[in-house]
Amino acid sequence: MNSPRFMIACDRCDQWFHGECIGIDEKQGEFIDLHFCDRCSQETGKTTSWKPKCGNPACEKPGRVGTHQGYLSKYCSQNCGMQVARARLELADMKRKRHALTQHVQEDEPVYSASIPDLVIHRQLQSQLNTCSEQQDQQRLQQIKSIRQQALEHVEMIAFKHAFLTSLPEPDNGTCGFDGRLTMDDALWMEAYRAAQVPPTAEVCSLGSKQCPRHTQWARLTGQVLALERQEQLHVLQRLRREKQLIQSRKQHRHDPVHLAQAVGHGAKKVNT
Repeated sequence: MNSPRFMIACDRCDQWFHGECIGIDEKQGEFIDLHFCDRCSQETGKTTSWKPKCGNPACEKPGRVGTHQGYLSKYCSQNCGMQVARARLELADMKRKRHALTQHVQEDEPVYSASIPDLVIHRQLQSQLNTCSEQQDQQRLQQIKSIRQQALEHVEMIAFKHAFLTSLPEPDNGTCGFDGRLTMDDALWMEAYRAAQVPPTAEVCSLGSKQCPRHTQWARLTGQVLALERQEQLHVLQRLRREKQLIQSRKQHRHDPVHLAQAVGHGAKKVNT
């Protein structure tokens, strides 16, 4: 079933015309105040008149201004009028705040005249999205603090374990001498580190060094493994430090109106204060 075609009537002769036949679509038809067909225009010298667009820049409807309008307003509705009024008050408040900010700016520091950045500052500081970002950053900083503490403790535990490794006596009579405590879980070594006591005595391999393929060069290899583990934890600390700096910088910029105004208003014209 075909949808009904848009039609419009002449306000003089009341004859109806298809919009597509006279080059007017339905959206344009909303803006017509008085429509005169070609014949009536020739006879009267009058042409079709149009309503202005709503005074709210965010609205695409016609204003309530026209011959047949009982209430004249450049806005399509009271709601649009209130939106513009609130925006004007908000913008005036932002300009006042910007003026207050310029009192604390150095003489050689540029101040941007764009009003949009000021409005963005206000909206960003007050928006729910910004609140969520602030909460997420704060939560992440707490996580970073906890992970950093764990990494630092792990580094100290590795040093404690390495000290134990270097304190082991040299094997006698060509025996292997591998101490089973070196294979203990990190959690047990962490408990030992916190208690400042080496783990209890474990089995020591008594096989000859040449007859023990499992523990070949165990002292050197264990030292290398501990060095790698320490390096991994140092990398973790380095990444955490960089992430913390980025978050702190983001938090500072989020609440720094001058920085945000300059960032959003990049390229805006500088004015003298």
